[in-house]
Amino acid sequence: MTGPTSAVVREAVAADAPALAEVHRRSRAVAMPWLPVPHDEAAARAWSSRVVLVEQRVVVAEERGAVLRSGDVEMEVRVSRSAVL
Repeated sequence: MTGPTSAVVREAVAADAPALAEVHRRSRAVAMPWLPVPHDEAAARAWSSRVVLVEQRVVVAEERGAVLRSGDVEMEVRVSRSAVL
């Protein structure tokens, strides 16, 4: 087990699109390795910049300049509210 991290959580910006696509790709590969990969890396980066960052409020956890994780803030709120109802 490692000690505390110095990660910073911040709003994602357009320059984060490649890192967001990579985090999504790696997460999907680990969580669902049986699924085919329908798009190449360039398409995933384009989707991150044209859709994800435009239509959602996204935050990233960053450490030493590297994006480690990302999250859709609005989805977190929707999930939290539905769990309460």
